[in-house]
Amino acid sequence: RTPHSVTITNTGNQPTGALTVALSGTNASSFALSTTSVATIAVSGTGNFTVVPNTGLAVGTYTATVTVSGSNSISATFNVSFTVNKANGIAVGTPTMASVTHNSITINAVPSPANGQAVEYAINTTATAPTSVETWHAASLQFDELTPSTTYYVFARSMENTNYNTGTASVSAPITTQAAPVEPTYGITLNQSGTHTFTAATFGYSARTPHSVTITNTGNQPTGALTVALSGTNAGSFALSTTSVATIAVSGTGNFTVVPNTGLTAGTYTATVTVSGSNSISATFNVSFTVEPDPTSISETENPLTLNIYPNPIVDGKLTIEIPVNIESEIIQIFDFSGKLMLTRVVNRPKTEIDLSHLPEGTYIVRIGTASTKIVKHN
Repeated sequence: RTPHSVTITNTGNQPTGALTVALSGTNASSFALSTTSVATIAVSGTGNFTVVPNTGLAVGTYTATVTVSGSNSISATFNVSFTVNKANGIAVGTPTMASVTHNSITINAVPSPANGQAVEYAINTTATAPTSVETWHAASLQFDELTPSTTYYVFARSMENTNYNTGTASVSAPITTQAAPVEPTYGITLNQSGTHTFTAATFGYSARTPHSVTITNTGNQPTGALTVALSGTNAGSFALSTTSVATIAVSGTGNFTVVPNTGLTAGTYTATVTVSGSNSISATFNVSFTVEPDPTSISETENPLTLNIYPNPIVDGKLTIEIPVNIESEIIQIFDFSGKLMLTRVVNRPKTEIDLSHLPEGTYIVRIGTASTKIVKHN
């Protein structure tokens, strides 16, 4: 600093004698005098000294009292004051990205300046540095809880301390967070639901046309290998074109067919088709096929028996037949709809009870002599 020059004037009518110049007060050591003594000053004469703040003082305000004194009660004082303000912060390098996710950005540390200032960081969605002090931090190089698929700018500056203000902020290149991760989902649909009923056929029928089924991947992940299976009472009465389907890509499709077997006897056949895989993938539908009896093999007479047959349908396996006295035959025969003889019993008049629990569900013909009638059995 430029020293402050002070002039001492002798206002008495005698020489002053030697004078002392001294500093006092809390910050006396923060100032320097050009001299601590002034030779005697003649009447009306003058003397001089300077006072100046020391260099290297920290930020703050410094005060002291300068006293010029001598013998004969000579004394004069004044105060000095000096304020040291904070210096401008040092510019720092530009932040660079270390890594980025859908909701975080991590940067590389920016080297601290040689003056001892730390480096602090902030982030914004525009290239303008934030002004709020709370936005800046020096504790971490990672910014969390960000929005996916959004462009951000990271800022760095020297941090304010005792002797320095914050420096001018430097800004990174734009950094865009990744898209939000997609939660994996798995699922399939079939173009067939409920029950597919094949066209009924007469016993002795030829091969049926297979029913084609399309599997569609409705998830956002490949299905993985799928299994196709038949279940239910009559599962063995149908055939699948395949029991496994290779993995189906997202939005892709796969196919298989199901068809009734040939050679089935008269009756109705049902089964359940299930397509399944890992990750709880599953879809089902039912199939049904009816084989009608060959009308040339056996049928009801034009004048059915005047029998009292009950119950019809049969639900508990027991069939009761009350036989009128005008029927001469002693034999009861039961045929399936293909004409196959399933059971023969001797007539027990006037009432015969027959156990049919061993027969499968279906439609049967009861024949006594040359006449016959139809019954239905349920399991």
